[in-house]
Amino acid sequence: MLTLPFVDRQPNQILCYYTNCTQHPQTVRMNHASSGCFERVVQPQQSIVFQAQADCQLEVQSSTTDNFVSNNIPCDRLRASKDILSQLLLRVL
Repeated sequence: MLTLPFVDRQPNQILCYYTNCTQHPQTVRMNHASSGCFERVVQPQQSIVFQAQADCQLEVQSSTTDNFVSNNIPCDRLRASKDILSQLLLRVL
């Protein structure tokens, strides 16, 4: 499943793509003064598309019954390629 929020292209922002490849729900967060902030729950195998400043970081939190993991991923590493965006649009249509 793909979550594709309304994207209003802003200067100096990039489109980012993240997929939860685990078997557990994840909470993702981003907070940046110029990019705004959001928090979403991303289900297993679900993908999200969002826009952000290249210098932002996406915080990804995962938990199981016996483990809690939090990672930060630089948004410039999540930049969506034209090929990925084309494939996503085909899935939506």
